[in-house]
Amino acid sequence: MMRIFVISNFLICLYCFAHLAHFFITEKFYFIDRTINEGITLETFHYIAYHGGANFVVFDVHRLYFSFSLLSAFLFLYFNKDILKNRVFRYIVAFTFIFVIFLLVSKIAIMLLVALLCYITYQKLRKSKAKKRMIIMSVFILIMSLGFYLAKTRFRQSIEQMGAINEKKEGSLIERFQYTKCSLELIGEAPVFGYGIGDINTKMKEKLIKNDFTFLLHKGVYDPHNEFLKTYIGSGVIGFFLFFGIFISIFRRAYYNQNILLMIYTGIVFIVCMIEPFLSRQAGILPVLFFIGLLTYNEKNTLLA
Repeated sequence: MMRIFVISNFLICLYCFAHLAHFFITEKFYFIDRTINEGITLETFHYIAYHGGANFVVFDVHRLYFSFSLLSAFLFLYFNKDILKNRVFRYIVAFTFIFVIFLLVSKIAIMLLVALLCYITYQKLRKSKAKKRMIIMSVFILIMSLGFYLAKTRFRQSIEQMGAINEKKEGSLIERFQYTKCSLELIGEAPVFGYGIGDINTKMKEKLIKNDFTFLLHKGVYDPHNEFLKTYIGSGVIGFFLFFGIFISIFRRAYYNQNILLMIYTGIVFIVCMIEPFLSRQAGILPVLFFIGLLTYNEKNTLLA
């Protein structure tokens, strides 16, 4: 199943690259013509990166969810090399996943990818000799440089928003701060039983109106953008601890059975849930339940063997 998942993600990436090439030829041919006449500059790469990331995903899927799928496929590919036995093809697939995640510039996905790449690089360096370490570090620096170039603009915007975090204006970081502020106020007003799952949007909308967060009201999105806060608002303290306990139990099982893959995968889901209602949507809950079940099943079979 993991092989099918990894290969299908790779084929989707190839299809998106083909669609992107068609997009530039049909919609941005003036850019191609200008580049041929004036030559390639740094602005050329910036233009391609910007429009490539904005138009890469063909399907009606948020870039975070697509990035999560690619990150999961990359993780499975690293921990289970039998998925693709040909080393060259395995490296091509892995680099494709890395490049697309950087291209889509989902900030949380990039930060998780960088953390995973640091872990992988450390493990590789620890087991390698001096000459091979030079190659590993060179590849790591090259990948980090590529990621920095593709994502620097989006992260710069977040840094700039930190200075205006209390202002009532748009921006993904500011918006999440506003959602969190409203959520914590609601939790403070009903800390024991919450408001019920069906009333979360209504209560959030009331708080947005009270705090005069007009931009979020115009967007018409009233989700707290945090799975843990959302659970607390809807189910109170009991629901929150039950939901939190699910992660604790999986982490505990992975730790005692030394299942590093399950530990990292669950950790990624845990972090994403802190900035997105990830498990409240089918695109999030279905793959997570499937792969946690699959990783637990494989773990059980390994222990029996």
